[in-house]
Amino acid sequence: MAAARGSVVAQATQTVPAFRPAVDVERALPQSSVMYMMEDARGFLWFGTREGVARWDGYAMRVWRHDPFNRASLPGNVVRSLAEDREGSVWVVLHNYLDKAAGIARIVGPELEVMERFDLPARHVAVDTDGVALAITADSIFRFDARRGVFNQPFARAPRAQGRVSPDQALMATAVGRDRRLWIADQVKGGIESCDLASRTCRSMAFRDGRDHVLPDSLVAGRPFEDRDGNIWVGLRDGIGRFPRGRDQAERFDVLPPGTGAFAFTQDRAGTLWILSNDGVFELPAGATQARQHRLTTLANEANPAPVVIHADRGGTVWVGTVWGLYRHELRRSTFGHLEHNPRDANSPSAGLVTALAEDHDGQVWIGTIGGGLNRWDRRTGIITRFRYVTGDPRSLSHDIVWSLAVDSTGGLWAGTAFGLNRFDPASSAFRRYLADPLAERSGIRPSDNVVSDVVADGRGAIWTTCAPCRNSLRRLDPATGRYAGVSAFTEPAGYIELDRGALWIGSTVGIRRLDIGSQAVTSPADSGGGNLDGILAFHRGSEGSVWVGANSGLFRFDEGGHLRGRYTAANGMPGNAVFGILEDARGHLWLSTNRGLVSIDPKAASNDVRVYDHTTGIGNVEFNRNASLRARDGTMYFGGDRGVTWFHPDSVELNTYRPPVVFTTLERSTQRGTRVTHHLGDAPVRVAADEYTFTVGFAALNYINPHRNQYAVQLVDFDQDWKSLGVSRTATYTNVPPGRYEFRVRGSNDDGLWNEQPASLVVIVEPFFWQTWWFRAFLVAASVAMVIAATWYASRNRFRLALQRSESARALETERSRISRDMHDEVGASLTEIAILSEVALRTGSGTAGNAHLQRIGEKSRATIDSIGEIVWAIDPRNDAGDRFVAYLREYAADYLESAGPRAILAFPASPGPGRFTADFRRTVFLILKEALANAVRHGRPRSVKVNLLLEGGQLSLVIADDGVGFDPSAVVGRAHGEDGLDNMRQRAAAAGGELVVRSSPGQGTTVECSLPLPQAAVHVHA
Repeated sequence: MAAARGSVVAQATQTVPAFRPAVDVERALPQSSVMYMMEDARGFLWFGTREGVARWDGYAMRVWRHDPFNRASLPGNVVRSLAEDREGSVWVVLHNYLDKAAGIARIVGPELEVMERFDLPARHVAVDTDGVALAITADSIFRFDARRGVFNQPFARAPRAQGRVSPDQALMATAVGRDRRLWIADQVKGGIESCDLASRTCRSMAFRDGRDHVLPDSLVAGRPFEDRDGNIWVGLRDGIGRFPRGRDQAERFDVLPPGTGAFAFTQDRAGTLWILSNDGVFELPAGATQARQHRLTTLANEANPAPVVIHADRGGTVWVGTVWGLYRHELRRSTFGHLEHNPRDANSPSAGLVTALAEDHDGQVWIGTIGGGLNRWDRRTGIITRFRYVTGDPRSLSHDIVWSLAVDSTGGLWAGTAFGLNRFDPASSAFRRYLADPLAERSGIRPSDNVVSDVVADGRGAIWTTCAPCRNSLRRLDPATGRYAGVSAFTEPAGYIELDRGALWIGSTVGIRRLDIGSQAVTSPADSGGGNLDGILAFHRGSEGSVWVGANSGLFRFDEGGHLRGRYTAANGMPGNAVFGILEDARGHLWLSTNRGLVSIDPKAASNDVRVYDHTTGIGNVEFNRNASLRARDGTMYFGGDRGVTWFHPDSVELNTYRPPVVFTTLERSTQRGTRVTHHLGDAPVRVAADEYTFTVGFAALNYINPHRNQYAVQLVDFDQDWKSLGVSRTATYTNVPPGRYEFRVRGSNDDGLWNEQPASLVVIVEPFFWQTWWFRAFLVAASVAMVIAATWYASRNRFRLALQRSESARALETERSRISRDMHDEVGASLTEIAILSEVALRTGSGTAGNAHLQRIGEKSRATIDSIGEIVWAIDPRNDAGDRFVAYLREYAADYLESAGPRAILAFPASPGPGRFTADFRRTVFLILKEALANAVRHGRPRSVKVNLLLEGGQLSLVIADDGVGFDPSAVVGRAHGEDGLDNMRQRAAAAGGELVVRSSPGQGTTVECSLPLPQAAVHVHA
């Protein structure tokens, strides 16, 4: 037996410091020394560094720097003070590296695109209660005149004491109280100076201790700070003091260790005062008599990184800027403990990789490791006892790789190892070994049959084990006889097993199996919906009745009948797909260990929100292991992984309750010429030009606690039918949005999935092209109506005149007139009637969406009518009787139609049709057959190419239209759905002209239309 006791410690846990380097934010800063911090009215964080100023939205840093060759840049490098005025402009006081005043910069708001300089040797800048900027110099106070764009109206500060520190070094900082009093900490002028901005007078304030003795002025060391109650706090070289609101006598507070100086303050949303000192940060809750200390250490664990400024943001994070970097502390307490291997500490786990956990009847936690054997952790005393394999000692642990642990009904601890099963005897602190192949120990051979992958005590005295690499992987051990027995009813490879309601749930390579312990019957209790749940790692029957299965491919939820009811993967919020352990707390919430942190799920919640806890929330492990999950009797949960054990009580895990505001950060508008970006989106509507076919809105939820886990949902009202979830994406892109006025809305959540109740809203106006405006549409309607009337009159007049000229008898004249009347009635009259009706509807509807739709239909119908009139006019115009004009018209129509429709056009027309003439009837018949054939080919055939061949010879016109489309079975064509009416129309037209039309087609082989017509007498002699 190898049981080595470690030394006793108060608690074997790792302490996570309250303030930790904000490395992710610091990397984005222009320089790591943070000299000043500010939170603006919208919630952005501003950082002043020794290389310029930067604004942070949780994701990206916008930076302004000094450029000696650019007057539109900052006048200096080192930021000494920041303030925001009522216009949203940010004022920056800058010095050079020798700490000499370099001037003041105004980043003009709210757009923040323009920089203005002021050559005023100021040390600090503040903002009056009316939102106007104030500049404080060694001798005076200046007020900014926005109308003239200058600082003027100065008034003098209190008289200066003599023989003290230089003014620039003495002027610490300023604070404007809500009673319009400007407080200045200045070692030269008598410590604390109060200036009444209304009367423009300043005086030095007496600072007294509890015995009413005036304290030396030189003890003033820190900048004034006004708390939410209007009290002014002042830092001293030995403690802190406070001027109660409305009083000129200060009080001293001895809440810091003796000799501790304070020089900056902030107050969080809970009312706690945070004090920045020369020895770290002190936390003073309201009403407390002693402050709690938090030390700051550099990444190299060196004390005192020279802190400069402190700020508590609205979301609950306290930031500390130092000369050596940026630190932060989340007000949500880190409630996760961590126990890890320390090679220099015998009272730590014997190895780093934890693979099994169990709690015995005495409440002690057992930890199985890879390579370190077993560890017993007494939580009451903090003592960790190690148990290892010892060569030649049969009472020691049989192997230092422990895969699984279980506790039986008598309190016995069972450990499954890489070589055999072990039972621990607490009386003798010895192990008894159980081997599937006892001869292996005597022969020195360690076959894989002795591997114990998992172990379960069934409550009836039997111990069940699995051996993943074994042929008979599921076994039953009788502890009384020490004999193993295989389960003949189960022949599949078994890995993970769990006891549930008198049965074993088994995870095999082919799915889930259930073994009834009494009858030994094997069933398949869960239907995975056709999927293969490969790599089952955990089972859990929830208090609500569901069976939860953790696998390499996610978390699966089955109902009582074994039907799959849900799945959780990385696609819906999980940090990874592998689920190693499943525990349930007293509230019914599930806690999962995964390959990327811990996860909490509320099965009863309608949304089934997934909450992730990783290293950013205090989790010590990066990845967890199967069998290494334990819920102790007191409700504490333990999860083992690659770096030890993470433990916590679910009731003590605090959620982030801050609902962050969402701000718009960018608007990108793209054209074929490029993209323009707007960085400020205020309350005014934004316009998207007609040629800006794409616009992208950027936004951010100003929650600085794990902002990478903030989530978003957007809706463009009147364009999006509903809210669209974007996950963690912070941009929404829209393309080809119709002209109109829209409202873009965005909602955001914090890192714990708590959404803000009021969405941020932005009005977006998409401007139309001129032809999309109402006035152009009205003009188009009027012009179309006028053209229709004129064209109708012209066509009727010319048709009648030509008919009279060509008719040799009254019967021929009557026939021609009847046909013109029929054409005008069918093709023009119906369209004009529809245009009139649509115009009346549009006038009644107004200029809304419905009215626009009617106007659009009017435009379409007008254009179609114009086309029909053009075809009629072409047909009756005698100038088009010439063969060259006739053939050219057909060729141009076929080319234009196929080009607009999409298929490739292959045209073969006579190059010189000759001087013959074609009658109007003949030309119209050929044109309508060509038109109908092309329309049928494109509409029904969906071809890649269409061939049109026109031949004039032997007194005949031959027209062939062939496509390579889908084809059809002519014998199966029925009704309009297959274009039967169109085919009949073409046959009838050909027959009326004395010709013939034949259609050949088959499925998948395309369609060919062949038309043969006798030429008119005037053209026969030319083409004979």
